[in-house]
Amino acid sequence: PRRRLPFDAASAESRFQLGREEITVEQTRYGNVMIVRRGLRPVVDEHAWSEDGTLTLRGSFADRPGQELQAVLYRRAATEVQALPVQRDGDRFTLAIPAACMPVFGSLQPLRDGIWTLKMRPAGQSGAELVPIYDHARLPEVTDRKLQFGRKTFVFTTTEYDLPMLVVAPVLGIAEQGRI
Repeated sequence: PRRRLPFDAASAESRFQLGREEITVEQTRYGNVMIVRRGLRPVVDEHAWSEDGTLTLRGSFADRPGQELQAVLYRRAATEVQALPVQRDGDRFTLAIPAACMPVFGSLQPLRDGIWTLKMRPAGQSGAELVPIYDHARLPEVTDRKLQFGRKTFVFTTTEYDLPMLVVAPVLGIAEQGRI
């Protein structure tokens, strides 16, 4: 039988690598212990915005250290996709997302309005996409803070507990905001 056990608040999550898989002892969004065996996944452990609207994500990915990676942003409910290079240094990675000035048909434009989800893959390999997660111990650092760059607002957050997501919306004028 399956039993729910509370995750001790004084404990830290653990990750053990077994070849190209890992066994993790994690806390669920409901505060229970979860033991998972899965393929290695990229883990984001830091994010920061720059003055020019670039979101930088840093983290680790133990599978094939040094292999070139590509990040793919998908806009929900649309066919729009943006591919970006990922910098690697051993098992560490850095991804710069120029959200306020993405190259689109030869000009720089902000990401279109909507919800953007993130996947990673070995460079040039379609279909081998991995969904990164945000480090559970650092989830409190994801504050859902709304930032404005030009005529757009950007919010970096997570969905389904630990999956990185970027929400882009227009800046509305007073008359467009409805009744107060």
